[in-house]
Amino acid sequence: MQQANITELSSSQDTQILQLDTNVEFAIEEELRNLLRSKIVGQNTSTDKLASIIASRMYSIAPRKGPIAIIYLPGPTGVGKTETCHALAEYFFGDPNALVKIAGEDYQDRHASRNLFGAVKTYVGYGEPTPLNDTYVYAGYNEALESGKLNTHIKDKFKNFSIVLIDEVEKMHTDTHQNFLGIFDNGEFQFPSGKEHNNDAEHSQVTDFSNTIFILTSNIGERETTKSGMGFSAQLG
Repeated sequence: MQQANITELSSSQDTQILQLDTNVEFAIEEELRNLLRSKIVGQNTSTDKLASIIASRMYSIAPRKGPIAIIYLPGPTGVGKTETCHALAEYFFGDPNALVKIAGEDYQDRHASRNLFGAVKTYVGYGEPTPLNDTYVYAGYNEALESGKLNTHIKDKFKNFSIVLIDEVEKMHTDTHQNFLGIFDNGEFQFPSGKEHNNDAEHSQVTDFSNTIFILTSNIGERETTKSGMGFSAQLG
């Protein structure tokens, strides 16, 4: 049997790899900044900061357990929060609709969380797929990979990269919030029903969110957006 060729990286090789990652980080930040500025009118401060956060989190050398980033975008209706998410999907997948969109208003009731996190055995909905199953979460990545539209910056390093938009997160029931906090801490979610079958599609028991960008939008806290430097203002220009 042929022995695997394992080479210990020297300090100079480490430096070269770190330099390469840094160059890619700068490239992503610049490309994202330019795209967002061209798509979102009057929000340059917020979109520039968003581009910086995403690029730095993707190529941070610090150990990471949860998702790539969890970004909270407060601001009034009609200032470009959702459009920003579609622009990110276009950048990474070549398709503005290649993201998972979850409307907070659909999960105001405590029992509605089953439609996201699965129902336990004996409950209605047990074994049925949800928007958080791997088949749906990874759809944008897989389709972009097959079509050749996947951004080259994530092709090798970020398998099953995904974007999940939670719109109007403040409308969700607190139980739903708690389930998402578990995902944010652990970077994955384990469904209660094992492998699921629906229309001949098989879904894994666990969805890995370690290469996911979560974006949470909200219409509350509008007055705080300018104080924090993050968030979308109703004042254009």
